[in-house]
Amino acid sequence: MLHTLIFDFDGTLADCKRLHQQAFRNAVLAVTPLAEYQDESVEGKPTTEKIRWLQAQGYQFDATELNRLKQLETQLRLPEYIFVDPELIELINQLNKRFNLCLATNATAEFIERSLNIMEIQDQFDLICTASTYRPKPSTEMFEACMQHTGSERATTVIFEDSPMGIQCAYASGAQVIEVTGVENTKQEMRRLL
Repeated sequence: MLHTLIFDFDGTLADCKRLHQQAFRNAVLAVTPLAEYQDESVEGKPTTEKIRWLQAQGYQFDATELNRLKQLETQLRLPEYIFVDPELIELINQLNKRFNLCLATNATAEFIERSLNIMEIQDQFDLICTASTYRPKPSTEMFEACMQHTGSERATTVIFEDSPMGIQCAYASGAQVIEVTGVENTKQEMRRLL
């Protein structure tokens, strides 16, 4: 018997990977125009870890300014990527009647709060864990907090993840994992659980 479903956000409930990639790339170009990297090198990591990765590559820049610019551009372009999805709302409503639902994401609390409000699913989760208040993935802290909050065992918990780093972290938590490739795939897997 399943008890708790934990969802990642980016790439799972909302396809905003390109939003984060472009916002980060534009911020990087603003503070260190010569920086080179592949999106896959930093995929799924919180901005602070992406910044540390760039610094480890030898690039010199103001990390606070890069983070500020990335967050600003993300907020400005958010309406291009986040929208109401009636089918997703209905699936979440149905699942919420059978399971405890939680959200565990490396996004900031501000980004998630605004996104969930736009999507009209802000009141559907028992616990929302963001990188603003929990150690980000690859730490399993968010998943553990969700299981503790809902009283769920690892064997009765399912985690929906899309990025390689998030998937690896989900498996490390000991819970069951559903690997998805985007919102449409997440909805397919949600229907399967009903």
